[in-house]
Amino acid sequence: MAGRVDAFLNWMARYWLWILIPAVLLLVVPLLTPGAIYYWSFRGFRSLFHDDLGLGNAWSSVLSFVCAFVYAVALPLTLRWLVFGRRRVEAFFVMMIVFGTTPLLHAFFDKNFNQTTGEAQKYYAVQPNGDIVLSDNPGFDPSSGVKRRPVTRDVAEIIERQKKGLRAQPVMGDPHQLTFFDAVTGQPQIWYYKNPTGRYELFDAAGFFPGGGEELLPVTRDVVTDIYKESDAEHAQKGIEAKEEARKQLVELFGVESYAPGVVIVGARARDASDGVSAQAAKRLLSDIIASLRKKGVAADELKPNVYGSSYFDALMRGESAVLADVGLAQKMRATVLALVDATCQQAASVSGLTSCTVVAHLRMLKSGSRNTSSSEWSETGAGTSRDDAIARATELLIERHPGLLDGA
Repeated sequence: MAGRVDAFLNWMARYWLWILIPAVLLLVVPLLTPGAIYYWSFRGFRSLFHDDLGLGNAWSSVLSFVCAFVYAVALPLTLRWLVFGRRRVEAFFVMMIVFGTTPLLHAFFDKNFNQTTGEAQKYYAVQPNGDIVLSDNPGFDPSSGVKRRPVTRDVAEIIERQKKGLRAQPVMGDPHQLTFFDAVTGQPQIWYYKNPTGRYELFDAAGFFPGGGEELLPVTRDVVTDIYKESDAEHAQKGIEAKEEARKQLVELFGVESYAPGVVIVGARARDASDGVSAQAAKRLLSDIIASLRKKGVAADELKPNVYGSSYFDALMRGESAVLADVGLAQKMRATVLALVDATCQQAASVSGLTSCTVVAHLRMLKSGSRNTSSSEWSETGAGTSRDDAIARATELLIERHPGLLDGA
């Protein structure tokens, strides 16, 4: 027994260098290249092909067997060439294959997820323009400074869409007219982003919000309800704003601010706007009524010219006075006296050189604070040496002979 021990010790003393070199390699190489050591086994290769690269079980097993056999042959040869200093060029290329195949396969065929565990193998960062940049490691994207996050199934689908040039597009229009869910599967067909103001912005596909990098989310039933409420509130607000804008335009049309409190507003227009004689008579009747009211100590002013060409004058002539209350004029005025005028003129048959004009005035009086209106029709004929004189005389007679014409004004 002692002889065998002595023989073993002598063998160790003689070949200690050849024992030390493999021992050092076994200790050092795993520390320098732990990834390569892992893939030198059949199990490591199978994990590479199946889990990381996404190949099927059969192909993964076949390729793993071939690679494990090649590595088992190549590695001892490489170590032998390096130890004995022969075939250094061949050793270099073999080492390139041994240590370079794995990262090369990862670079060209790597998948986003581990096929067995489903865990993410890639990390992503969203650029300001919405592009997704993938990385093998977590950390921060050097160009944007955004923290990388593990890839999810939704992000993987977005990446595939971007490769095809497809991006989420904004969805405009009334939300009540949109189809948010597929009628058959019930899956969402609209994605949303809720901006800092709380407003929903809708898109037609999964993706990231332009300019912000936030991931778009698929709608849910509760979100759709909120979107409907937001849309209804916006429409109501727009209706209020439109109504207020229309009111402001009416206030400007009627010139409400220009009238003094307690004023009687007087307006007269020819029934036929193209009838010059009637237009002349309407203008004269207007000035006579204002003068008559002022003589009685009543503040009177003319209706604004723009009202004559609007539909509101005809409505007021029909007794529809709601617009006066809407613009705040009913609360400010005392009454409104309006007239539609027809006038005809001809040469007097009995007296040479005289002109006779008949003026017919259909009057409407609208009183402040009352929905009741009154209407009447008055007619007078005047004569003069000219048409102007005849019209003036006819309108004077309307005021003189019909004292009740302006009662209540």
